[in-house]
Amino acid sequence: MREADLLAERLRDAAPVGRDVQAQRWHADVASRLFGAAAPPPSIGRYRVLARLGAGASGVVYAAIDPELDRKVAVKLLHDDASREDARAQMVREAKALARLSHPNVVPVYDAGEHDGRVFVTLELVEGTTLRRWLAQPRAWPEIVELFVQAARGLHAAHQAGIVHRDVKPENILVGSDGRVRVSDFGIAHTPGETAELATLESAPGTDGVGTPAYMAPEQFLCDPLDGRTDQFGLCVALHEALYGERPFHGRDRMTLAAAVTAGRRRPPPPDADVPRWLERVVARGLQVDRGKRFTDLAQLVRELERRRGARPWRSLAAVTVAGAIGVGALLAGRGTRPGCEDAAGQLAAVWNPELAQQIEQSFAGSGRPGASGRARQLIDELDRWGESWREAHVQACAADGPDPALLAQQYCLHTRLLELSSIAQTLALADPQVVEHAIVGGHALRSPGECLWAGAPAAVATVDPSRHLELRAAIARARALGDVGKLTEGLAIADDARARAGALADRSLEAEALLVVAELQNPLVGSVAGVDPIATMHAAELAAEAAHRPDLVAAATAMSMEAAVFRGDYAAALAVEPRARAAAAALDDPPELLGRIELALGEIATMQRDDDGAAPALERARLQFERSGPPSRRFLAQTRNLLGEIAFHGGDYERARTHYEHALAIVVDDVGPRHVMVANVSGNLAETDFLLGRFDDAAARFGDALSIRREAFGEDSVWVIHSLAHVGDVAWEQGDTAAARRAYEDALARLQRRPALQREPAADDAVANVLRDLQSWLQEAWLRNGLARVALDEGALDEALTQARAVAEVELPEDGHHPDLTRRSDLVGHVLLAQGRADEAVAVFEQALTRLRLRYGDNARPQLFALVGLGRAQLELGRRDDAVATLQHALAILAQTPGAWPRVAASARFALARAWADDPSTRAQAH
Repeated sequence: MREADLLAERLRDAAPVGRDVQAQRWHADVASRLFGAAAPPPSIGRYRVLARLGAGASGVVYAAIDPELDRKVAVKLLHDDASREDARAQMVREAKALARLSHPNVVPVYDAGEHDGRVFVTLELVEGTTLRRWLAQPRAWPEIVELFVQAARGLHAAHQAGIVHRDVKPENILVGSDGRVRVSDFGIAHTPGETAELATLESAPGTDGVGTPAYMAPEQFLCDPLDGRTDQFGLCVALHEALYGERPFHGRDRMTLAAAVTAGRRRPPPPDADVPRWLERVVARGLQVDRGKRFTDLAQLVRELERRRGARPWRSLAAVTVAGAIGVGALLAGRGTRPGCEDAAGQLAAVWNPELAQQIEQSFAGSGRPGASGRARQLIDELDRWGESWREAHVQACAADGPDPALLAQQYCLHTRLLELSSIAQTLALADPQVVEHAIVGGHALRSPGECLWAGAPAAVATVDPSRHLELRAAIARARALGDVGKLTEGLAIADDARARAGALADRSLEAEALLVVAELQNPLVGSVAGVDPIATMHAAELAAEAAHRPDLVAAATAMSMEAAVFRGDYAAALAVEPRARAAAAALDDPPELLGRIELALGEIATMQRDDDGAAPALERARLQFERSGPPSRRFLAQTRNLLGEIAFHGGDYERARTHYEHALAIVVDDVGPRHVMVANVSGNLAETDFLLGRFDDAAARFGDALSIRREAFGEDSVWVIHSLAHVGDVAWEQGDTAAARRAYEDALARLQRRPALQREPAADDAVANVLRDLQSWLQEAWLRNGLARVALDEGALDEALTQARAVAEVELPEDGHHPDLTRRSDLVGHVLLAQGRADEAVAVFEQALTRLRLRYGDNARPQLFALVGLGRAQLELGRRDDAVATLQHALAILAQTPGAWPRVAASARFALARAWADDPSTRAQAH
């Protein structure tokens, strides 16, 4: 044997048993010294190991040389724990998926394979340190945010490639010596017992609690499916820790930590921390237990951090106007790479920023109105979200492959939207008590920036002096803002003046915009201010938009015309506008939101006309369009979902109704916060559904929440507070708490009686609302007296029960589609007569009630249930056993459609039927 071969054999023999690469290196070095020859370095695959860099729970990392490309790399050799063949194959596939991902903020994966039965992954060798070590030195919050923005970008890129990290923590975020952040150690780093399936955004499997507990999201502790928002949670835990020096959730061990995280028991930030409140709100949103309440994705989180971090001090409207005039001048000149696409963040920050948000909080807090501070925070969040949608629309406009004139029109529109944002924000920042009160009850309705993507080139903008043009646009924006905070007549005067000035300038485009705002402000004043005709105004806006060759404004005018006609109950006028609205949409290539608004109007018309069969298809088409349109159409989607819930409710499909209501509620809570009146309305619908499904505890909680919100918003004697109290009484009665039911009904009735029966001289801007309240009051009195009759009947106070029941039994009430069981109870007099032993008289009352109810609802509708049960019991008392059995079986068949509804009535029917069967030897066995 040659000496060289002999030496090689000795070196191989000197190698240790086992697969510790570092031990191989040490032993080979010793052997080379003993035998006088250089030992070849150990290898992992084709990679020659240079040094051991570190180790973790999943494997050991080595510095190595790639001999084929002559470059240094990092090789991660995974532990033996993942030794199953299928697990190894899955890890290799996942690593290769990462290798296809190229992003500056992700550590590049070059290769993956198996070495001696163990999986290895080859990555870029990053010169630098971990985020954990970087944070060991004191850092200012802007520096911290900058690094986390980079990390979020890298994670978002991975999510878009279908990869979820699952173990985001400071040790897995590297800070290069070049200052660039790289996210490392993705889902390839499996720990013992982990499911080795690829977690994709589409269907992420449970991972059996995989991750580092201190940074794990609730869904990881609960072994629920994971997605990109799981990584968002971990990143925000790390960001909280970096900003405040402590983690947001505390637990002595894994179990107590899991309990804190899944319950959302987050420690408040230290009061002396030098971290702005906006940043605290951003982190808090990323740490929500319900992932649906976190940011939609990490791109949204990045936009929020960048917008806020880059915000400039607030300037007055005059300063914004000057800057805006310069911007419009540049747009009109068409200079630059693409007109208007520069410095979007700066444009937004000039009109909406933390300083202005703080002024809003201060002005609301100083108003003394109950709930003002909470509503201020909700409004700030709403404006934040609107700003985000503006940025998204701006990006889409600039990225579109279209001609510069079209982009010019879109940027013109987007700039107008910024003026509207500026006006509403400044109005809120200087809010007087009227503004605060209106904002608490109503909220704002800034137009969607997404509408700007419909825009076509305006005809004559370039001929107008930019400063004069901008002044008029600012005035129109100011008018909308005033209308939005309840100052309708003041806003109308400004908008009408802007319309006249635009006409004098012969600018049909701007005249159309002003007319649309005039119509918006006129709509709520119909019937209370002379000469107000929003339909005619919208038609004039449509003509001006056509003259200006503005198909986007034509579309907006026709959609608003339909919606205004529906609001006024003029369904024929709305249907007459529909062909023009569809033609306008077609001219814009059918924007989904616009098509959805047309279908929503048709669905509302059919719903108001009790044509549920016609309403459902239109509303489903609207829902699909709004879902296609995305975030800008969320408020329309919530409205559509709520109406679909009402249709399902009317049809007795309560589970389906519940699903629609839950979707609507989730959108509304996310958009306006949990204490807004819109939440009370949708939550109330959901509670009514729970009530009829027999989920009384859930119904009681939701009705209680709605009552609390409505008290804050409307005051103690509002019809909406009375409405909620009536529901509270109903639930208490069903749960057998007669005393609580009486308290709720009497409290509500006392409030109702304090209100005037009719408001003959309504406030100038509230006539339509007062008519609706009067109708509601009539229905509520019947509801409350019927409830008190039931309570008195339970208590044996039969004279009181008869008085309450007769007070409303013969009144012909308007229809209440949601509560016919509660408002149209002409049978209650019969139940009292039956309790008094007057069965003959009771039968006559029940039969008369059934005749009326069958004419209105049909033979098998739920409202006749109560009269049927009463009639069956009365027939039994009179010895008409066969009639009683038939009547009671009919009642129970109706009850079977909704097994959870009215359990006390059902129990009474079953007991009476058992008595009837027991009286006949042939059916006595059935009675048991």
